[in-house]
Amino acid sequence: GSNLTLSAGANRSCGAPATGDGVGSASLSVKVTGADVGYVISNSLTPTSGSFSNCDSPIVYGSVQTVILSTASGTSATAKAQIVLPVGYDYVVGSFVCNSTPLCPTFTGTTTDPATGAKIMNLNIPAGMTTGQTLDYGFSIQPTTFIACGDYKVTFTTFDEVTGLSCPTAPGGVCSKVIVQTGKTTYTYNVVKPELQITNLNGTYGSGSYSGSITVNNTGAINQTNSAPSNPVKVDFYCADASGNPTGTKITTITLAGPVAAGASVTENYTVTSSACATGKLVAVIATSSNCICAPSQKVMDVLPVATNDTVAYTAGSTTSPINVLSNDTTGDTIVPSTVSLVAPSGATGVVTDAHGDITSMTIPGEGTWSVDPTTGAITFTPVSGFTGTPTPIQYNGEDAEGNTSNNATLTLDLLPIATNDAQCYTASTSAVTINVLSNDTTGDVIVPSRVSLVA
Repeated sequence: GSNLTLSAGANRSCGAPATGDGVGSASLSVKVTGADVGYVISNSLTPTSGSFSNCDSPIVYGSVQTVILSTASGTSATAKAQIVLPVGYDYVVGSFVCNSTPLCPTFTGTTTDPATGAKIMNLNIPAGMTTGQTLDYGFSIQPTTFIACGDYKVTFTTFDEVTGLSCPTAPGGVCSKVIVQTGKTTYTYNVVKPELQITNLNGTYGSGSYSGSITVNNTGAINQTNSAPSNPVKVDFYCADASGNPTGTKITTITLAGPVAAGASVTENYTVTSSACATGKLVAVIATSSNCICAPSQKVMDVLPVATNDTVAYTAGSTTSPINVLSNDTTGDTIVPSTVSLVAPSGATGVVTDAHGDITSMTIPGEGTWSVDPTTGAITFTPVSGFTGTPTPIQYNGEDAEGNTSNNATLTLDLLPIATNDAQCYTASTSAVTINVLSNDTTGDVIVPSRVSLVA
């Protein structure tokens, strides 16, 4: 008789099958009194090439069925075999081949289990097979959809029929036929593939393209290689919607140089040419349709802060008003004012850092001290006594709310020109006098002679 079977299925919170998903249990075959075909069959199923962890190539099976313990005339004309394939796999059309001619089963096609969707290979066993006779044949199966990692079963069962059995509760007291299980073997295969996750995606937009870096981590137990079956990792880019999910058509696909070893990660730079997305952000997707992995992964771009160079007018020898260096830093993500940090050049002294490691003050010998307001991020320059020259430009950077550090931007103080009052002797009623009013204008920046203007 048949086996009563029970299986449970569940997914992890992230969507991948949970540990134990699909694990089933079965009762012993149900014995029906008088239902005995007089023989049993030993079923053997062995993969000869291919792997369940391979996403593309077919798996080739060799099958052997041997009649044992025959106490009757052997198999009948109603003897059959069924091979239940894992969900997501199907028989490769035309791959069935018999190696035990003339004693061969007849492959009659495939059916689908209405409850699970599993494909079932159906075969007719030749009549009259007796003790020790063997069927030897092979076939191929291949995945037809994405296969998640986990355990998969192939069940190999043989049946025959008994007719005319006494059944008191049946019409006429006779069962037209009873299906008898003559053999059953279940094989479990573990699908193991790289488990890739995009752990970081950052970048900025400018000049018609997005650019930044992407980090991919392999949390699985096997390496992602640049050869089959895993092949180089392909990453698809889309515009992100307000929720951070892909929207619209795919912009482009990039291939990572890789590979990504088990337990390791790789970080690579990317450039995606595109018009600006509505949300200003991209989303990267490692899809199962183009990668041999356990589950898909996606991540929305973290927009980096961009610091822009600043030039501020400066009066020689004076202390500047606090300079709002963030007012023009609008290209990328917002810089948090309290994270503004000076970049100390070689030779700087008196360097002061805060609890986060940001430089809040430093002195350039012979010129003066630069300091940062810890609340507003404004920068002030205070010259040392007697310094009336142009301060050497300095650099600063800052961080966004996610902790991403911007590029270094340059702050330049542009020395203002200073006109000094002039006095020239002049004799009344004499000819005109030419006065070089620029000769004493040496305190500030150089005045361009052609830009001298009278004040009416």
